[in-house]
Amino acid sequence: MPLEDPGDDGPNGPPPDPLDRLWVHPSELSARPGTRPPAARSAVRSRDWWLMLAAGATGALVATGALALAGLLGSEDSGSRSAAATTPVAVLAARAAPAVVAVFAVGTTGERRGSGVVIDDDWVLATCETLGDAGTATVTDADGTIHAATLRGLDRATDLALLHVDGLGGGLSARAAGSVEVGEPVIAVASGDASPTFVATGVVSAVATMATGGPIVRAGLIATDALMEGGSSGGVLLDGDGHAVGVLTTGTDRVGVAVPIRTARDVAAQLRKTGKAGHGWLGVSGTDALDRPGGGVRVTEVAADSPAAGAGIRTDDVIVGFDGTPITRMADLIAAVRALRPGAEVMLRIRTDGTTRTASSTLHDMPSEVTPVSTSTTVLQTAAG
Repeated sequence: MPLEDPGDDGPNGPPPDPLDRLWVHPSELSARPGTRPPAARSAVRSRDWWLMLAAGATGALVATGALALAGLLGSEDSGSRSAAATTPVAVLAARAAPAVVAVFAVGTTGERRGSGVVIDDDWVLATCETLGDAGTATVTDADGTIHAATLRGLDRATDLALLHVDGLGGGLSARAAGSVEVGEPVIAVASGDASPTFVATGVVSAVATMATGGPIVRAGLIATDALMEGGSSGGVLLDGDGHAVGVLTTGTDRVGVAVPIRTARDVAAQLRKTGKAGHGWLGVSGTDALDRPGGGVRVTEVAADSPAAGAGIRTDDVIVGFDGTPITRMADLIAAVRALRPGAEVMLRIRTDGTTRTASSTLHDMPSEVTPVSTSTTVLQTAAG
């Protein structure tokens, strides 16, 4: 039996007026019997247009947000990479890579591998760790060409060694920056163990810090949390703009440390000229004066016939200033002394029994080996400079 047509007054009541819906077909807007008066229709129409505009704006915002999120996250199906997908680190590392070489050395302890930085045409800075007792050495450039290298000189105080390589050419691709600050982002570029170039990123963890390399305490170093791997020693440390700020050297527990670029260039110039580098020597051993406000270096020993002895420094004196620079810890004193050449005249500020005095001194050349007395994480007792 066919269903009955409920008509306009069926069980659900009369059909809704088209103007009560959010969307209206144009043909339904024509006047017909039973519709609302024109004034009422006009008011409803005005209300509905506002609703339609609001709904459209909301949809546009949702669509825009979805597109923005898709652009940030990227898509594996996209046919090409956007500019944002190429990180600045990759660009900066690629620019520095031609100035980074692999160094192979053969000595009495066998083969060793490290990195080197081309600082000038045919001149490469590497590390003593790699070249310490080398009889022969070779350098492999960024193109894979192997060159014979001649060791020009070593500087144990900074762990830097200078090699001469005929026909290498090149030069440090990044200009030298002045200094870095703790927390500043840095990029380490070296010769990798399994690939031509090793790159690591991190931040500057400390400045003017110390590290022990064999019997030598090295000071004035830049420390970074960028993870190092074998062969990184001798690579370059860049700042966030790609400027060379240091030459990577031997750290501890894979922690990266670097010789500041100014120090590295000064050492390289001395090695290139004479085959050795001179560093100032004061001749005191001491510990951080942790019990004194403002810190300082508490003297524990004064070497005979040393500049310190000539300046009247005695055991238990606290050195609080060196040549106009405040001294708060042993690392400060070592770095300040070694940054100067032998023969430099300096002024010291010394506290003795609560009184402060000044004394002048002329630095000597640092002995070939300055052996630390003891080390710990909080106190370092060692010879200064």
